[in-house]
Amino acid sequence: MLKVIVNRRDVLIGLEGGKPIIGFMLEPDFEELPELIKIATRVWYPKPFRKELKEKVPCLPHLLGSPQEVLTPERKKSWKKAVLYELSSRKASSYRRHHQPVVYESVVNLEYRTLVLDAAF
Repeated sequence: MLKVIVNRRDVLIGLEGGKPIIGFMLEPDFEELPELIKIATRVWYPKPFRKELKEKVPCLPHLLGSPQEVLTPERKKSWKKAVLYELSSRKASSYRRHHQPVVYESVVNLEYRTLVLDAAF
């Protein structure tokens, strides 16, 4: 399983149990959400953080399929908004001790990421 976590919340999950399942955080008011919940293999509802309104808490449906099949432009837009909300809502992670500078730099720096991927592949 591959996971991306922001502020102690999963924001993206892939390859669950070896199956092509994509879990991605969406805004709580995303228009497609009720339909996605019906077809999801699983839906995760994180508990609100202290002083966070329950209505603002995003959810994470897990859908069967490849990223190309599952992540439509509208869903990507809602996912990005949900992740930006997470990034702006907390100041620090309790998992900082697990922080990997190389991975972080690969995510935020396109030049560095290109170097790493060229060297690896």
